[in-house]
Amino acid sequence: LAAALGYFLYLDRQQIEDAEKQRLDAQTRVIEASITRQLEAVNRTLIAIRTDIHYWNRQPHVRELANHRLRAFADAMPGVRTFMVIQPDGIVWASNRPELIGMNFAKRDYFRTVRREPNVGKLYLNPPFQTVLGVFAMNVVKMVPDEDGFFDGIVSATLDPEEFSFLLDSVR
Repeated sequence: LAAALGYFLYLDRQQIEDAEKQRLDAQTRVIEASITRQLEAVNRTLIAIRTDIHYWNRQPHVRELANHRLRAFADAMPGVRTFMVIQPDGIVWASNRPELIGMNFAKRDYFRTVRREPNVGKLYLNPPFQTVLGVFAMNVVKMVPDEDGFFDGIVSATLDPEEFSFLLDSVR
């Protein structure tokens, strides 16, 4: 009787374990799909911003136009806190956050990584860090090439940790 009871308890445990594994797999797929879609959208946006830089430079009131466009992108993308265009010397040229314009981020890992290993087709995702605004976040970065394809700065999107926490909490 004890052996039979032990066997049934073992089978019950296996069924529960299998069901929980399937549930976790499903949650993982949901999170992966959502984060992948968000990163693809950020990548397309950074490419659009990078392309717009050449257009902006031919317009009067170039900085106002650039900052306005970056604000519109940030407002439309809940997963992004900050967009920046950073010159080759590390100085923020344009941003949706005016307080960042003129600051030097040449020593930040997300800038140094791209300058050290420039690749126009690569989307760089850097480890979390504390921003100058006091938030722990991650940056997604694309290289800006000059006319010859060499490093001419970066375009950057700072991901909003609250948005990703919301996603993880909703699945949990």
